Amino acid sequence: MFEVHSSSQKALAKLDFCADCREILKERGYTRDPFDLQGFLVENDAYEARKLKELAPVPEVTESSDLADACRRVCDFSCQACGVICVDVPGLLHLHYDDGDPTHTDVENLHILCVDCHASLPGHDHMKMQPVVQADIDIVAGLRRLQGIVVLQAGE
Repeated sequence: MFEVHSSSQKALAKLDFCADCREILKERGYTRDPFDLQGFLVENDAYEARKLKELAPVPEVTESSDLADACRRVCDFSCQACGVICVDVPGLLHLHYDDGDPTHTDVENLHILCVDCHASLPGHDHMKMQPVVQADIDIVAGLRRLQGIVVLQAGE
């Protein structure tokens, strides 16, 4: 049983991979039988917060660009958490400050996240309440489907 959270409640849920996913895991060398989801998550560190790719140094910001645009370019217009590519709609990629301080622009404090990954961070629930943000999240979901990216949300 795992504790799962939504924006309004939390509950215990039995989570498991489907048979197809277990078969894929078996093909990739995970052969524990019977399958143990909690053991798998512990062994593969999948229960921890998403690990973000290291952000390359940000080029010097000029008057014609801003920090967020520079970071998006460095990240090849892709989310550092889920990998969705948003080159045609760069506004779906947000600049996130790990410590919440927009004046702290050291590279290790900056991450490019799609609107969905950004809104899913602790303390960012308010974002999903905004209809325009929800519409952007729907666009990201469509891009993920087109790009073959699967992101599991709580309760799935």
